[in-house]
Order: sequence, then structure tokens, then C-alpha cells
Amino acid sequence: MITGLLVGLFLPFVAQTLTRWTAGVERSERSDQVLRAAIRLQGDFSAAASLDVAPRGAQQASLAFGGNSQSCWFVRAVPEGLGVVLQSITLSLDESAKGAALIRRSALFDPDRFGRDPRALEAAVAVISGGYRMHFNYVSRDGTRTDIWTEAAELPARVELSIRSLDGRDPIPAPLSLIFFNPPQRRHL
Repeated sequence: MITGLLVGLFLPFVAQTLTRWTAGVERSERSDQVLRAAIRLQGDFSAAASLDVAPRGAQQASLAFGGNSQSCWFVRAVPEGLGVVLQSITLSLDESAKGAALIRRSALFDPDRFGRDPRALEAAVAVISGGYRMHFNYVSRDGTRTDIWTEAAELPARVELSIRSLDGRDPIPAPLSLIFFNPPQRRHL
């Protein structure tokens, strides 16, 4: 009888504690996933190369950077040995039954293939996936925000990746901002 009374008294407390603990673990896992994605993406964006590309047959060169709300593509300079290797990077948001996934694709830079179908690139890796809604925004040097980068003359000052949870619990309170650190002078290829 006393045992039943004690169990009846403590059961609601234990159930509430376990519920809060589980929610805390889920928030922690989401935050960790977003942090790992931010570190990976910041490394890519901080190595973005500011160069003009003119594919074969093109009359005019354009900046090797482009983006819209669902994808972003650019060239990344990677130190290798005593030189630098250029990589084409495409970040695309692919929808799945469980939400969106941010897929990073890369390949050695080829001016003739740059900016085309991202699935043609190699090395596809999910940077972040799960029950999220995501989209890209681009911020110009004068602070104008847009979801399509059409400024062919310069790199954006900032790229924002907005990550929202499908269940309403946001892993971060504001869009994740990925900033170009002092983009190098433009080079022509």
C-alpha cells in the first residue's frame, strides 16, 4: 500500500524529468549537427576564389559564383603541396521524406562544366539532413538581402543559410551566416 502510494507520487515527477531530459538531448544533437555544418561550410566559403571564368565559346567572362534560394556554387582554392588546386563546389538543398538535406558536391575545377547540373559533380556528401527547412540568402556589400545572387561583378559580403526545424523547434535562433573573409582580388581564367 505504501509502495503504491510512493510510486503514484513519484511517477509523474519521473515521467516529467525523463521527457525534459529527452528534449534536451534532442536539442543538443540538433545544435551539434548545425555547428558541424557551420564549421564545414565556413571552411569552404572562406576559401572561395574570386575569379572570372569564360567557358569555351563564351564571349564574356563572368564571376565564378552563383546562387539562389536552393543552391549555391563557387570555386574554392585548396592549398596542395607548394601550389593551389581549384575545386568547383556546389551546395544544394535536396528534399526528402524526412525534410531537407544540404548536399555538398565537389570536383576539380573545369571552366566548361562550372555552374551546370550539380549532380554531375563528384563526391556528394550530406552536410546536414533531417527534419529541417532550409534556404540560402545573399547579402551585398551595401547590406541588400536577396535570395538570388545576380551581381556578376563581385562576391556577396555574406551568404546566409536559414535552418528551421519542421517541428517548430529551431536549432538556432537566427539564420546561420557564412561570411567571406576578405575575398582575394579577382583572377581571370
